[in-house]
Amino acid sequence: MTTIRYVFRPSLFHKERTLVVDERGLMLREGDGDERRVGFDEIESMHIEPAVAGDDDTPRWLINLGVHNAGPIQIDSVYVRGASDFEHKTDEFVKVIETLHTALAPRGDAVRYTAGTRRGIFIAWRIALLLCLVAGLMGAAAAINTGEFEVLFGAVAFIGLGIVGLLALRGKRGPRSYTNAMPVDEAGKKGGSS
Repeated sequence: MTTIRYVFRPSLFHKERTLVVDERGLMLREGDGDERRVGFDEIESMHIEPAVAGDDDTPRWLINLGVHNAGPIQIDSVYVRGASDFEHKTDEFVKVIETLHTALAPRGDAVRYTAGTRRGIFIAWRIALLLCLVAGLMGAAAAINTGEFEVLFGAVAFIGLGIVGLLALRGKRGPRSYTNAMPVDEAGKKGGSS
């Protein structure tokens, strides 16, 4: 196995992180802090997740590794240098994904692979859109009750936004499982479409 060294910084609130993947497992260090070493046999899940990186249209990705009896490890595809200064490290990030898939392949079904947006985000959006719909319905009822029919235009806009948004989220339930045999490109596409 080829040793990979990957450096990233997920936000201005974090120090630079160094990830080393070798035949023994992973080593992660934040700044000048202590090294955290994790063997491949300790990894229980791998989740590839799309994220937001700023104004540009370049996608940002996260790998969330679930580790047995320890906190998760999150690997980011960007290096944040400033408030709106992002270095996208997508090519290096894809090599990290490929290396992890290769290293975890011998473990078979002992590792759960998922790709896509987390379920909690969809739940939060549904709640927000439902509140928007309720506000529109209450506004429409109040406008009809008081006879101020010009207010109906705003209420109808809220009702429409709530209904259209809820319909757009129909069927979206969070990350989907994939197999380690899936090519990295397919995992990325699946992650973006969940």
